[in-house]
Amino acid sequence: MNYNKLRYFYTVAQTLNFTKAAEQLYISQSAVSRHMKELEEDFGVPLFVRTNRDLILTDAGRVLKDEVQQWFSREDEIYQKVRAAAFKNITRFNIGFMGIRPAYHIPAIVNQMLLESPDLSVNLRRYNWDEILASLNCNETDICLRLRMGEFQDENYEHFVLDQAYPAMVVSARHPMAKEKKASLSAFRNERFLILSGKDSAIPYSYTRKMFQKSGFIPQSSEYDQVETILMMIHSDAGVSLLSRFAATDQFPDLCIVELEEIDPLYLELIWKKNNANAFIPNFVEKLNAYYTNLPAQ
Repeated sequence: MNYNKLRYFYTVAQTLNFTKAAEQLYISQSAVSRHMKELEEDFGVPLFVRTNRDLILTDAGRVLKDEVQQWFSREDEIYQKVRAAAFKNITRFNIGFMGIRPAYHIPAIVNQMLLESPDLSVNLRRYNWDEILASLNCNETDICLRLRMGEFQDENYEHFVLDQAYPAMVVSARHPMAKEKKASLSAFRNERFLILSGKDSAIPYSYTRKMFQKSGFIPQSSEYDQVETILMMIHSDAGVSLLSRFAATDQFPDLCIVELEEIDPLYLELIWKKNNANAFIPNFVEKLNAYYTNLPAQ
């Protein structure tokens, strides 16, 4: 006896017709008949009286129908109780994130989690590139949403890739290159570049410098500690920037994206320590992935 057989039995007991039951269950009539015969063998008693025209429940069949009906009516309750048992001793869940557009979807997931676990305390905190792993290592966060360059290599962490995109030039709509769909980085060699500082974000700083060298120039530049500030400066026509397509450029409608030739992708991912046993981690990963996957194309 197993769950599927009981589900099949309950459908047959409601319809009292193998053909109708097979249609509802999307299986063949012969499969329904076989499962009912196996279930009767499991119990060692007949559950139906079969005639040429009718299918009638025996006393044993009626008892089983009543019991199965009660069990199925409690499916949602059982599901919630089992999940609650896994989370009952966990009261906090700390989420870190970078200042990127996909992070704005995290509150919707937190709302779902709090509806399922009202006693849970969730903390959100923004980090720069270089602070993400440090926050995980000192257990300040349980999981983080970040961008990654290159291959994932650290064996102390688990990760889940949500998306990938290529860095691009972000310019004001008033910029001469604003209407270009694609260009080389060297086409911007005479521009003032607004970049993340090496002090606060060594990873993208190093990446940006390498891209300049690869393109054969070192531009005039100004450094800032946050992407949000850079976007404001571009909006003010103070310069241009090489940024991830995940940057929150939609906060300024007059910013334009110019795709670049020959550039490596960035990966949007969730990352957490392998030895972190917080049961909300897989729950959060599953929910954010489902939510993000169903978003309209951006």
